[in-house]
Amino acid sequence: MRYANWVAPTLLVWVGATQIALTRTADLSPWLGGGFGMFSNIDSRSARHLVVLAESPGLWLEREVPEELSEAEERVRALPTQTRLRAFAERMLRVERERVPDLRRLRVQLWRTTFAPGTLAPNVRLVRDVDLDLETPDG
Repeated sequence: MRYANWVAPTLLVWVGATQIALTRTADLSPWLGGGFGMFSNIDSRSARHLVVLAESPGLWLEREVPEELSEAEERVRALPTQTRLRAFAERMLRVERERVPDLRRLRVQLWRTTFAPGTLAPNVRLVRDVDLDLETPDG
């Protein structure tokens, strides 16, 4: 019975430590995971912006994320691992191949807005990005 008293506190410490590690190593939003850091800063999903750029010969176009990928976009903004960002980019590529003639490259970037201490001047920083190059329009 004495071990049962330690299960909940041990689990709580493990979740907290895991969240801290993921915020430091994988850019997990502190507002997610166990939520332990949500009041420590403003780095919520709303402070992160996903930019999708499609390149056709001589032209870069910023593309909107279609509604069917909005849930995947939310997950990428919350925990933008390189694997998750690449998977999202590949899904966007399938959509954009139909919408952008002569598509050559797709770039997905995640940007984070922070505010300078004292002045509160906004700063935008690139968190992660991925490029998918195509050899031909059909890949």
